[in-house]
Amino acid sequence: MIRIAPCEAGKRYSKGMRPTDLPHAVDEDGGHDLDECYPCLAAEEVRSECRCGACCRNLTLNACVEDAHVEPRIRELCAATRDHAGRLTGYRLNAADGPCTFLDRQTELCTIRETRPLMCRLFDCDGQDRDDLVQVGVLPPREFTRCLSRLGRSPP
Repeated sequence: MIRIAPCEAGKRYSKGMRPTDLPHAVDEDGGHDLDECYPCLAAEEVRSECRCGACCRNLTLNACVEDAHVEPRIRELCAATRDHAGRLTGYRLNAADGPCTFLDRQTELCTIRETRPLMCRLFDCDGQDRDDLVQVGVLPPREFTRCLSRLGRSPP
């Protein structure tokens, strides 16, 4: 689980805020673990050329609490997820009909691309992440997606 330094009470995040602007995480001993720190992970963003929208339509998408600090519309438009004790753990991005709330259904593009959640920033749609999901049948093969795109249709 990603540990994040608590945000200052009442601190407002600016419209142009980036995920790397959040405070860095420190553990109980004051140490800093790069693999557990949200802004450090966000700095490792994967660059994908793919914009097919298949992951936005077919995956169950969850944003962490920190994502809602960077993009407040997540908190406003998405269902909160809670642990067994009722503590907020994040937000479900999927709309009631399945695809991500922030996927433009006409253009198949992300409407919050600049402030998209960490899971979206780290997903390698051009590499092994997508290949693994194609192999288990969660995402369509890229050739199928490209063919449908040329026909002006979206993958299922």
